[in-house]
Amino acid sequence: MKKMFVFILSMFLVGIINSAEAVTIDWASVVSDSNAINDTWALGEPDGMHATFADSSGEEISATYSGFGSGASTSYNTSALATLLGINESTLMRADFITAEYNGGSPSVYEDGLWEFSDGVNSFSVDFESVNPTGSTAVVAFGSLSVSSYASFFGFTNTISGGSWAFLLFDIDGNSYVNPFSDNLSVILTAANTGVGPTDPDPDVMGRVQSNPNPVPEPASLLLFSIGLLGTRLLKKLTKR
Repeated sequence: MKKMFVFILSMFLVGIINSAEAVTIDWASVVSDSNAINDTWALGEPDGMHATFADSSGEEISATYSGFGSGASTSYNTSALATLLGINESTLMRADFITAEYNGGSPSVYEDGLWEFSDGVNSFSVDFESVNPTGSTAVVAFGSLSVSSYASFFGFTNTISGGSWAFLLFDIDGNSYVNPFSDNLSVILTAANTGVGPTDPDPDVMGRVQSNPNPVPEPASLLLFSIGLLGTRLLKKLTKR
C-alpha cells in the first residue's frame, strides 16, 4: 500500500513539474542597417513601444535585428504563453522565432513584409502576406491579442486605447538550413511602405524562442522537484520499517 502511495505521489509531482515547463525567449538587442522610424523600440522585451516601417517617402523600409542572447532573455510558462496566443503547446514548441506588431484594427493580421533569417552562413526568406498568412509552412501560427491582455501578460502598463497586437510564430530550422540558435542569428524585415493596405508593420519585439530542447526548468519546477525527491526518499524509508 505504501509503495503504491509512493508511486502515485511521484507521478503527481512529475505532472506538476511538466505543467510548469518554460520556454525562453531571447529578445533582440541590436539593430543595424535601418531606415525605420524608432527602430530601437523593437528591441528588448515587450513594452508597447513599437518601431514604424512607414514614412511619407514611399521607399522600402528595412532594418536588421540581431543580438539574440546578448540582451534580455525571459522564461515564460509554456502553457500560459500558448493560452495567451490561442495555440496548443506543441505548436509553440515547434516555433523558434516570435514577433508582435501593433495594428489599429481588432482583430488583425500581421502586416506584409519580407523576413530574411541568417545564421551567418545560411539564409532563409519568408515573404509574408496578410491576405495569405498560411502561404509559407515556416509560419506555424498567427493571430492577434487585445492590447490589455498583451500588456498584462508581459507586465507593462498599457497606454494604447483600441487596436490590437498581431503576432507571428516562425519555424526556421524546420524549413531551412539556418540554425536559429547560432550566436550570429539575424533577421531583416523589409516593408513596402506603400501607404496603401497592410504594408507598414509596427513591430514591438523580435524574439528567438528556445523551446526544443526545453531550457533550464523554472525555479518553481526545481523547488517542486526537490520537494518531491525528499518526500519520495522519506516515504521509501518508512516502507522499509
